[in-house]
Formats: sequence, C-alpha cells, structure tokens
Amino acid sequence: MVRKILIVDDEREVALSLIQHLEQVGYLVEFASSGEEALSLLETTRPDMLICDLRMPEIDGYQIMAATAAYLNLPDLPIILADEKWTLESTYHKAGVRIADCYISKPYVVREIALYVRRIFQSIDEDRASTQTSQQCTTPQPPP
Repeated sequence: MVRKILIVDDEREVALSLIQHLEQVGYLVEFASSGEEALSLLETTRPDMLICDLRMPEIDGYQIMAATAAYLNLPDLPIILADEKWTLESTYHKAGVRIADCYISKPYVVREIALYVRRIFQSIDEDRASTQTSQQCTTPQPPP
C-alpha cells in the first residue's frame, strides 16, 4: 500500500527537496501552497499524513490542524508541524485540543523528516496489528 502525504508550505522552494525525497523513498506526495488549498485537498484526497508549515498567511498550520478534527473527520491523521520558532506552550494554546505527532524546526533536514515519517507510520502499523491480535484473542468462541 502506497501511503499518501500532503505537504503544506507557502514557500514551494523550501518543500521541494522534501517532496522529491519522499517520492524517491516510495510515498505519494501532494503539495499545497496555502491553508485554503490544503483544506480542500484534505477533504478530497484524504492523505495518510500531513506535514505542515505553521506560519502561513490567512489560514495557518494551527487552523489546518484544528480543522482535521473539527470538521474534516480526520481526528487520527498523523501531523508533523514545521516552524522556525515554535514553543510547546504556544502550540497547546493555539491548537486547542489537537496536538501534532511531531514538531520540527525549520530549516529542516530532509532525511530527518523522512525518518520521522517512517517511524510514525511504523507506530500506526504496530498499533493496528496489536489491536487486531487483541480482538482475535477476545473473540468469544461458540460452545462445543
């Protein structure tokens, strides 16, 4: 199964090397250059992960992250947020209930982000496998 990742950044040049690297390692990558475009793509393409710049004009990364749970029905969408200067306190304050799975500083190292992406997907796969195994173990057996 090819995983789909949406990258959102108002600076395409910044995201270009990340897009190319993730495609080279086997991911299908979509790109949005604005928050508005990102919300539209999130609704229509339903990606498996979101990598999003925090500081963008009009609709920022916090608003996009909040929308994934609030009205796009993607409360479990893995999210990586990127920013030049973020603090944990401001993230909790601005994002409200939803927090990201990973926070990275810009400028970022492409291979580092690819590693985070892989680890997040591995964790999701392990959780699914664990859930399926526990469901199999607790399934009632019919009487003999």
